[in-house]
Amino acid sequence: WAMLLVHGAMCIALALTMSLALDGYQAGSETDPHYFEGRLLLRVHDVTTLISVALVMIKSVVGSWSTAILWASGRYMLFRSAHPESPTAVSFMLRRKLPPWLRLSGGKSQMPKDVFGWASSLAILSALVQTSTGPLLTGSVEWNPTTSISNTSVAIRSVDPATTPDDWRLYNSEGGLNDKRGHLRLAAGHANLAWAETSLMDAKGNSNVGNGCRHIVHYNGLPRGSVVEDMILPCINIRGIQWYHSADQIAPEDWADVESKDLSLVGDDPFSYSFPGVSAVYEWPRLRSALPTDTVPLAHLFSGTKTVALLAGRHDLTNQTDSPCKNVGSTIFGNLDALPYHLQSRRVGGTEECFLIGKLNFTAGMTRSRRARFIAPRVIEDLTPVQEVRFEASPWVPEALWLLPDVMTMISIMNTSQIPTFNNIDGYVDSLTRQAFLGAWDMLSHSFDEGETRATY
Repeated sequence: WAMLLVHGAMCIALALTMSLALDGYQAGSETDPHYFEGRLLLRVHDVTTLISVALVMIKSVVGSWSTAILWASGRYMLFRSAHPESPTAVSFMLRRKLPPWLRLSGGKSQMPKDVFGWASSLAILSALVQTSTGPLLTGSVEWNPTTSISNTSVAIRSVDPATTPDDWRLYNSEGGLNDKRGHLRLAAGHANLAWAETSLMDAKGNSNVGNGCRHIVHYNGLPRGSVVEDMILPCINIRGIQWYHSADQIAPEDWADVESKDLSLVGDDPFSYSFPGVSAVYEWPRLRSALPTDTVPLAHLFSGTKTVALLAGRHDLTNQTDSPCKNVGSTIFGNLDALPYHLQSRRVGGTEECFLIGKLNFTAGMTRSRRARFIAPRVIEDLTPVQEVRFEASPWVPEALWLLPDVMTMISIMNTSQIPTFNNIDGYVDSLTRQAFLGAWDMLSHSFDEGETRATY
């Protein structure tokens, strides 16, 4: 009876804990600290472990109780009952942990013949039921994702508080070449800051903590793991790259743009830098033209394809009659001769540069993230799966896309984020385009948007 009382007390304690303490408990995620605002914060797996430990303890008590019942019942049935059971029946009960009358003998079962037989059968069956309650209790705990505002929440600023309406006019006016160069460097700096931590990228250069839509928050260094709600940030979803397999697929304007300065907003030809890895995303004839200087552009969302060019390798020519882009040798991307794509040749003096040309399919805009997280003191990343992101139009999308050739060139030459290159052409161009667009959008929003704050915790 002592074990029965202990078992009952443990079951009641577990039931009260689950109904009073666990119901409505806000557990932390896998990345949340165990101590938050001076109190212990259990994660989901912590709660599951504690319930499992309690169930194991209850199961041990039930096991001891059922063993005592079985041996006491067996002793009574063999030696003290007015209607003794056969040793075979008692052995069946001890082995199967079932009442002996459930054993078929001669094609039928023998029902209990006295009160003790019925009592022992009821006790054995109740112990059997108790051993099966563990999965039911564990499965009854359901978790729903939610957020709550911290007592220590603060407001953050995402744009420059010193921005004036005249800044856009100066950036966009005739003769504003120096201004654009300064902003170009700021965009590259934003991209490098957002992707400088290589432990937050996988082997292909993609983010391993969120959907890759990162945003720089200015002047607010908050702890890693802080969460931002209702945050406006840039986002890009690159669906794939189709490289051309033959020269016939390359449109004349695609290659003409590579050999001109029209791609640059600062008159700096991206492909005048003979560094393998330099890449540009552009669309002819939709190159940048003069824009109104008194107001910011209309909001725009891009979804479609643009031309992408990549300087994949270069080598010294030993013979000017050699086949174009053959036997290039080892490059940062591996063996180019093994690629099934067409390599477009451009000869500069005694060297040959080999380009990949293709089409990049993507969607670019901004999104209002319901839940974003600080992955570094000034870097926020959206946690929404990229397939579920709701893209919205933004005034800075066209300008950010026009800036891609310039920003991609700077990032590729510096490569502060150390985007993997070897046997990773698609992943490299994907990451380079993403970093450049997000950095350019951040620069534009920071420089020309009106002030905006968001709550964090």
